Amino acid sequence: MPQNQIRWFAPGGETEPVSKREFKSLSKEGQAALATKIKRLAKAEIGLQDLRHVQGEIYEIRTQVGNNHFRAMVIQDSPVHFIILSCFYKNQNKTPKQELEKAQQRLRRWRNASAAQ
Repeated sequence: MPQNQIRWFAPGGETEPVSKREFKSLSKEGQAALATKIKRLAKAEIGLQDLRHVQGEIYEIRTQVGNNHFRAMVIQDSPVHFIILSCFYKNQNKTPKQELEKAQQRLRRWRNASAAQ
């Protein structure tokens, strides 16, 4: 069965990727729900077609625990590599503007770092 690799966004020089720290700052229930979806993506049980397209290359892994909504912004960097740009708790219908802007900025940084290599 095909497998995907999940990577966490790290701008460099950090001991722990910033998106992983955001994930760990979520409630335990939120972490568990998002981790389940991320594992399904890693096992190739779901793909981009199962995620919500946000803008450009950015997709959203969505999960809900009760009335609490948790999200991870993700891009597909290669056919088998997915990069988690950010994780957050959402308490409104639309994706918060600052979260979208953060994901766009991190995507640019990721692409610039990849191009420099």
